[in-house]
Amino acid sequence: MFTDDFMATISIFILGVVAFLLFAAMLWYFFKTIGVIWRYNSLLAVTAVLFSPIVQVVFYFMPKDEFDKHEVELFKKYFLSIGLVSLLGVFAAVVIPDISSQKNFSVYEIENLDFDEVESLANQGNSSAQAHLGSMYDIGEDVPKDYNKAAYWYEKAAEQEEAIAQIGLAMKYSSGEGVRQDSTKAAELFEKAAEQGFSDAQHNIGVMYSEGVGVRQNYNTAFKWHEKAANQGLDESMLSLAWMYYKGEGVRQDNAQAKEWYGKACDNGNQMGCDNYRSKN
Repeated sequence: MFTDDFMATISIFILGVVAFLLFAAMLWYFFKTIGVIWRYNSLLAVTAVLFSPIVQVVFYFMPKDEFDKHEVELFKKYFLSIGLVSLLGVFAAVVIPDISSQKNFSVYEIENLDFDEVESLANQGNSSAQAHLGSMYDIGEDVPKDYNKAAYWYEKAAEQEEAIAQIGLAMKYSSGEGVRQDSTKAAELFEKAAEQGFSDAQHNIGVMYSEGVGVRQNYNTAFKWHEKAANQGLDESMLSLAWMYYKGEGVRQDNAQAKEWYGKACDNGNQMGCDNYRSKN
């Protein structure tokens, strides 16, 4: 798959090529029409060089003799090329800033921008900036803490499938900070982020399926999400897997597997995993 940056570069390159070709065509017909005007009136031709295309328009509509079909077409093509260049200019003025705003900034790049730069990008629709701006309002980084604004920007980014923002907004719906508390929406957002491979979201939606919060209780689905998160090294899900194996929830009861996952959590630096692993010996 092509990256957003690559597609933005290609789009701007194509616009540049089209602009060059149209401008070249405009210049070609400009000199052709100057030649036609010169044959009728050299002084008017010099004036046309200085004030084109106004003089060409005046000349085109003024009465004249022996203005043949070929010359008429030259003027029409010149006027058409000017119109197309103008339209392309308007199009570029709208599209290029939009393309630039969609640049795929890395987390490092976004985090090293100041508040005004992040806010500017967020207002242009950049989802990474919107997610980071939500986080800034959420924790009070370089701006007074404001859960309402945090939720607002998380939602803007979440609508563009920004997983970090989906997690942030899910946390807001879970706690009721900045939005009305809604466990169902929280679960929906955690699951969307989980499907994008984010282990924190996989763990959280696993817990919600285990406890039946915001979703119908389903140990099989809970096990699936905890397993995905545990395989990415999240020790909280390793503990959850161990417990599910121990209790036989969502999986066949297996003390050996329970002990193994407690051991993995311990190896990952989790004290509860170490304590439970020792208790199984």
